Amino acid sequence: MVSIEASQLRQIHNGLKSPNFFFSQALRDELGVTVENPLSDATLRHHLEHFDERLDAWVAESPNRIFVDHILGPRNSIGGVEPRDILRHFVPNEAVYLFRGEEFDIQALVNSVVELVPRICECLDRREV
Repeated sequence: MVSIEASQLRQIHNGLKSPNFFFSQALRDELGVTVENPLSDATLRHHLEHFDERLDAWVAESPNRIFVDHILGPRNSIGGVEPRDILRHFVPNEAVYLFRGEEFDIQALVNSVVELVPRICECLDRREV
């Protein structure tokens, strides 16, 4: 899935809390990646990596106790369910991922990754000299 792969690049890109902070900063500098890059937003990655915690929160917050999960299709694929009760939903024709009503622009993540590939190749080529 693109969001998981992009989030892995994001972890390398923005290792602010990691012991490899200085390496991550040097890598961001070398690749010319700024904090405005969509890969800098870890929210979707956190939702997916810590899904068990998000499910616990849903149990505590949902008055209806009805949820829908793993939807692939248009926004109107499911009716009669509150957006906060739709856990994971990818809308392919919009390149949008929805998590409990929160919207994430997957195309922006893809564009960021595509933009980074040539920079990474150039960086690797320079290091082989």
